[in-house]
Amino acid sequence: MRQRILDVAADKYYRFGFSRVTVDELVEELRTSKSMIYRHFRSKEEIVRALLLRVNNEINRKLESVVNDPDRVFSDKLEAITVYTGQLLSRVGEPFLEDLRTQLPGLWEQYLDMRRERLEQYYLRLINEGVSQGELRNDIDPEFMLLVYTKLTELAVDPSAFQAFPITGTQAYQWISSLFVKGAQKP
Repeated sequence: MRQRILDVAADKYYRFGFSRVTVDELVEELRTSKSMIYRHFRSKEEIVRALLLRVNNEINRKLESVVNDPDRVFSDKLEAITVYTGQLLSRVGEPFLEDLRTQLPGLWEQYLDMRRERLEQYYLRLINEGVSQGELRNDIDPEFMLLVYTKLTELAVDPSAFQAFPITGTQAYQWISSLFVKGAQKP
């Protein structure tokens, strides 16, 4: 039942934001009772926290498989990660991220911390691989490249950053990634 609750909550929260979805709506779709939901989760915030952990684990598994794939070269790995991340941002949705940022700032900070850890663990390894394969510049410290990439891609999960542009977070992420990589390639 816990997984069913998370599946339904993910579908609704990711599309509409959790502030716009009531527990009653979850109850109705699950055809259960509030007490059943509260037996598994003490609050809506706990459901959101569980969704964050679930998506974080999913992302880490995907990145682990891509980064450690011996049959892929750097550029293939980078493309696979960029496509996956764009799809993930489309699925999770801006309403959820905006609610997280504005309604639950403590969880937003946890999300950013998980994201930073993931970038340090997987993306730094990927950047180092790109440098060693001669596809990325070797005159810029890989940790500095990671810092710049981290800061740039944080813009993609902040809807207010692109209010002047009619683009989605997914499109912003793809443009930022492309801009970053093209600038990091050897001349």
